[in-house]
Amino acid sequence: MSVLGLALVGALVAPSPALACGGFFCSSVEPVDQSAERILFAVDEQQGTVTAHVQIFFEGDADDFAWVVPVPSVPDLFLSTDSLFTVLDERVGPRFDIRDDRSSCTSGDERSYLYDAVYSASESGGVNVVSTGQVGPYDTVVLQATDAAELEAWLDGHGFDLPDGVDAALAPYLADGQYLVALRLSKDRSSGEIAPIGLRWSASSVMVPIRLTSIAARPDMRLEVYVLGQSRAVPESYLHVVINDAMIDWWSGGANYEAVVTQAANEASGHAFATDWTGPTEGLRGSLYREGGYGVSGFSRTDRQAFMDDLMSSGLPPSQYTLALLQIYMPLPSDFPETNDPSSYYDCIVCYGDTSEPFDADGLITALEDQVVGPLSDAEDLFWVYPHLTRMTSSLDA
Repeated sequence: MSVLGLALVGALVAPSPALACGGFFCSSVEPVDQSAERILFAVDEQQGTVTAHVQIFFEGDADDFAWVVPVPSVPDLFLSTDSLFTVLDERVGPRFDIRDDRSSCTSGDERSYLYDAVYSASESGGVNVVSTGQVGPYDTVVLQATDAAELEAWLDGHGFDLPDGVDAALAPYLADGQYLVALRLSKDRSSGEIAPIGLRWSASSVMVPIRLTSIAARPDMRLEVYVLGQSRAVPESYLHVVINDAMIDWWSGGANYEAVVTQAANEASGHAFATDWTGPTEGLRGSLYREGGYGVSGFSRTDRQAFMDDLMSSGLPPSQYTLALLQIYMPLPSDFPETNDPSSYYDCIVCYGDTSEPFDADGLITALEDQVVGPLSDAEDLFWVYPHLTRMTSSLDA
């Protein structure tokens, strides 16, 4: 199984089964959902750069994971964080509320309900290998090619498991001189370590490559695009539509919102975005990172339970990626039951006996600082650098 990501290049004007819960690692973890694509762009027109954070959804064996995205120039790659998208959904996701205005009714034209996106301030052979590297759990390669079939053969021969027919979808991007970024999990890394990826390249505009995305699209796939910049973002080559308020199930808080967006997109032949929210970023500041960080460097280095106590009280957002790092640097005991959820061990190490068994504390602390805290800090900076955010949603079919 493979994931063909969203790529961004083009023109811009100024959103399975749930994980078992029971402790630190899943209190804010979203269910796996491969029927959605989420991406955030930050457009710096003065510097001439575009930064993209892409949330990758995948469920399956680590050896089956592959991700490919076209970009217009050679990018810098970095690890992002799921918490960025969690915060965005919580703060600017669509919310629908009913308000009773009968006590102050002054005009028959007043509506007795509100549509409000909640925003709380409290809150070779024709293939050129340009570069290779490692970012977090990923082996990465940046390629350029002139023939899509040769590119597909190269990727397949180097362990990138892609769906049949991808060469036809790649051809338009190669004809346009695009570069291809390909990711796969490094040897001995698990699918639980999949994390959002960040890319930064030289450009002053962005585009979502629908052709490539459509290969893996499920019916009515949700597409959520966030754009940070100096002003509101609007689609240029797709229509901008407004949803039909009368179709919203107000009594359930708009639980059918995605279906309403789908109908609006269908009525525009599938070529449309609806704006869920647009406004300033002040209310998002401080939502991902706090001054001084999370005190990771001071965590206990001698006792497993003490380390976990420090982690749980640090304020670091829960994540499955943190759980994956723990399993690498603080391995489960050899007698840990295979049928048990690994998170149950880390949530209560003392419950399983010896807490003084040695572990690679230095390696774990470094990994947390570089791969968890660092991406949180970098994502937080976005809300201070860019004054305006726009969230747009569409619905796609292959």
